[in-house]
Amino acid sequence: MNKVVVVGSLNIDLIAKTSHAPAAGETVNAEEFFIVPGGKGANQAVAMARLGLNVSLIGRVGKDYFGNFLIRELEKEKLNTDYVSKDEEELTSIAMIILEESGENRIVVAQGSNYRINPTDIDRAESVIEEADIVVCHFGRDHPVLGYVIKLAKSKCKRVLVNPAPAFPISRELLKSIDYLVVNQGEAEFISGLPVTDLTSAYQAAKQLHHRGSAEVIITLGPGGAILSEPNQKYHIPAYPITVVDTTAAGDAFIAGLVYGILKDWTPRERIRFANACGALASTKIGAISSLPRQVEVEQFLSTRKEAEEVSN
Repeated sequence: MNKVVVVGSLNIDLIAKTSHAPAAGETVNAEEFFIVPGGKGANQAVAMARLGLNVSLIGRVGKDYFGNFLIRELEKEKLNTDYVSKDEEELTSIAMIILEESGENRIVVAQGSNYRINPTDIDRAESVIEEADIVVCHFGRDHPVLGYVIKLAKSKCKRVLVNPAPAFPISRELLKSIDYLVVNQGEAEFISGLPVTDLTSAYQAAKQLHHRGSAEVIITLGPGGAILSEPNQKYHIPAYPITVVDTTAAGDAFIAGLVYGILKDWTPRERIRFANACGALASTKIGAISSLPRQVEVEQFLSTRKEAEEVSN
């Protein structure tokens, strides 16, 4: 019972590594340049596949070189790409990423084919949704197909995880249909309408989202770790100390780890601990898909941390 359907974006990432991001009117020379597959939907799907889950991806690319390249790369990860359509009119989506030495990044996305996905694409994938144990949705804005996907999934009694990144307003009706809402600090602020500056305010934002209908809210806090909040209980798991190289796909790796734990019926603490490890490992490498860890890496990472904790105690 490890089948996942991911609905979301597919990009080609153009990454320029620099000492710092340019100010207005400034030109900065890139120390290195990379062209790699990416997009939050693709990232999350690959991250889950590398953890050993059976993943089908629904999305769109352009009928161009980058679109063909993306599909070939995803197939190498043993993903089911039968439901990745080639758009006749729009080019494949491009993400232009400035990566600073500190590991922080700035991203501009030319959406292209991503937002051409429509209900027909979802209907075509109804059979894999029927077989799925969980449906994971990502969109960077309020896309009309989001509600359609969730309604279809819930009609088949499927669990639904939504990662609205970047954030957009979510109706009470939609929130009530989402089993797991995963957001970062800024997204939690936007959707809840409350500032999130520490653990206390994060729990307050989660409580507000519960009032609006969310069953389980997970808020990632970067170096502060993550919280998982349910209407009657809450958990905080600290982040693992690491040397950050590139945070581009850390959130996607976190979501993959979370889904893995959900499907293994782990406790909330176990889920977040594993997800934090996935996100930490992704932050130690450059790129999106190229940084996503495999199951054995995560297990080794956690084993090493456990041994260190035992020695310190």
